[in-house]
Amino acid sequence: MYRVDLRLASCCLGGNPLDLVTQSAAVGLAALFAAACLGKVDSYDAWAITVSRLFPLGRRSNPVVRLGVPAVEGALAVGILIAPRIGLAVGSVFLVTLGAFVLVVNGGRSGMTCNCFGAIMPSKIGTSLAIRNFALAFAAAGVSYASFTSGLDSISPQVAVGGGWAGLLIVALAELRRIRRRWAETGWRSPART
Repeated sequence: MYRVDLRLASCCLGGNPLDLVTQSAAVGLAALFAAACLGKVDSYDAWAITVSRLFPLGRRSNPVVRLGVPAVEGALAVGILIAPRIGLAVGSVFLVTLGAFVLVVNGGRSGMTCNCFGAIMPSKIGTSLAIRNFALAFAAAGVSYASFTSGLDSISPQVAVGGGWAGLLIVALAELRRIRRRWAETGWRSPART
């Protein structure tokens, strides 16, 4: 069954079945960077507070980090779709840098909300966040390597659109979970349950 599906996908994409897996993983990582960027933009005030708490003495670095991190994440999301080999390699380095930063600030700020994905998926600064960033960096490096070895130059439009729809569904489900949790905290009842 899977062999037929991969052959069908390979036929439609005009290439190797491994390309479908590589492209899908690349689109997933692009969606991750896009979600992080959009989450920070959507909850910009909370993100700005987080940055000011992380850099209390470095007022000059605040605007650079506040604006720079979401800009880099947005550029990586687009870059991975346009030039997956380079975009994934740069994304891997970026994630390692973020993971190392989290480990450095972990001591005094462990447990502080980082607003990495805004209100959609709040995270706390700590070792688990650093491990998540390192794991994602490893995944990005692996997909980058696979794209170099397979000669993948760009993401097929079919895979990009499919990944976009899947990403929207995941964000919608995460937002629904957040809304239901907020309703439970405030005592509101879901309209579906009344």
